[in-house]
Amino acid sequence: LERSTLEEAAREDRLDAEREKLRNNLLRSVSHDLRTPLTSIAGNADFLLANGDQVDEKSRFSLLSDISADAVWLTDMVENLQAMTRVQDGRVPIEKKNEGADDVISGAASRTRKRCGDHRLAVHLPDESVRAPMDGTLVTQVLVNLIDNAIKHTRSRTTIDVSARNADGAVEFTVSDDGGGVPPDKLERIFDSFYSVSGEQSAQQNGMGLGLAICRAIVEAHGGTIDAANNAQGGATFTFTIPRTETDGQR
Repeated sequence: LERSTLEEAAREDRLDAEREKLRNNLLRSVSHDLRTPLTSIAGNADFLLANGDQVDEKSRFSLLSDISADAVWLTDMVENLQAMTRVQDGRVPIEKKNEGADDVISGAASRTRKRCGDHRLAVHLPDESVRAPMDGTLVTQVLVNLIDNAIKHTRSRTTIDVSARNADGAVEFTVSDDGGGVPPDKLERIFDSFYSVSGEQSAQQNGMGLGLAICRAIVEAHGGTIDAANNAQGGATFTFTIPRTETDGQR
């Protein structure tokens, strides 16, 4: 009994150390990654305020578009940080309701369509009832992150397919593309925090290396699994499951 108590205490110490490491990494990444879009927003806004009457319509539209894009990116980053905080802190319960997969997919699609650029987003809603107890906001965030990941890391004119189906006691969501795939040696680490396909610490605006790590944390907190693989279409397929019944792994 004493050995078991000591092992449990050691496990808690390790978890606390991991949480502290995550917090420190987050602070470093946030302070770096916030600076670029905020500087851009402030610079463009100041320029328009000082020279708005001298800027032609095309240039004005371009500057405003940049401001909007930076603001959207900041909003997404804050939502990802909030999601990571919720699922990393075991004291905060996931707010699960009986949600329909079609509603979750539609919500994710509406948030990502405007940033698709020349990519094509193809949404395949299930014909049958596909429902499971889930935190709809968090699962929508998983899909948003996976779609954004495909947009950012695939070649032009890639088609991104999003779908869901009933499978073996769970709802299975799939985000698939035909945009080049993931280097095989990167697949095992692709869901690690602060890791990018290039293997470098995030040092650019379009990613702190948290998006896929957040996906895994949210899915596992629901008692599900998430997986990435290259497909026959020449792209990558991300699949995750949400159990239709409560499991011991769920909070």
